[in-house]
Amino acid sequence: LWLALEQAGVRPVGFNAIDIARVEAGLIVFEYEYEPGQRTPFDLGLDRMVSFAPEIDYVGKTALQQIASSPPRRLKTLRLQAGDLPEAGSEVTRDGQVVGTLTSPTDSPRFGPIALAILDASAAANDTVVAVGGSDATVADLSIFDPDKRKPRA
Repeated sequence: LWLALEQAGVRPVGFNAIDIARVEAGLIVFEYEYEPGQRTPFDLGLDRMVSFAPEIDYVGKTALQQIASSPPRRLKTLRLQAGDLPEAGSEVTRDGQVVGTLTSPTDSPRFGPIALAILDASAAANDTVVAVGGSDATVADLSIFDPDKRKPRA
């Protein structure tokens, strides 16, 4: 089977290729972007997944209702300057103040160095300039490629 696939032009890909596609599409990974007990669905852009219907009850519903209208953090993509990729967990700053945490840096063949980051809402607007590891980065849409998430469904 493998030889037939190879002869048909199929080429193997490893985790790095899959991770690049994941970051470009803005897909969340458990314990990278989502840290249980530390992040809310709103931090990750999953607002549409949260129900406040009266007939649905769950732990944390009241707390989520309190932040729903103005979530304090957002998951966004950062377009980084060329050079060494900062490490996951690096601080994101703006005007010298910490405004977020880098979660998933990668070097994309399409976009160059990019990363996902959890940012304070005050720094999460597109085109905002922030700094990571002493270099500037620009905030972009969460999904800079494949916003309809067609690649994971392929």
